[in-house]
This record gives sequence, C-alpha cells and structure tokens, in this order.
Amino acid sequence: EDLLAQLRGVKRQLKEAEEEQYK
Repeated sequence: EDLLAQLRGVKRQLKEAEEEQYK
C-alpha cells in the first residue's frame, strides 16, 4: 500500500477526532 495514502488516511482520522472533541 502507498505510504503517503496511508498517512493521509491517518491525518484525516486525526482531524475528524479533533472535530468530535470540540463539538
């Protein structure tokens, strides 16, 4: 699997988690 694609997926999950915290 493409490492950069994997990293983008992780970053997206982190962003979503942060948005959940601040709701």
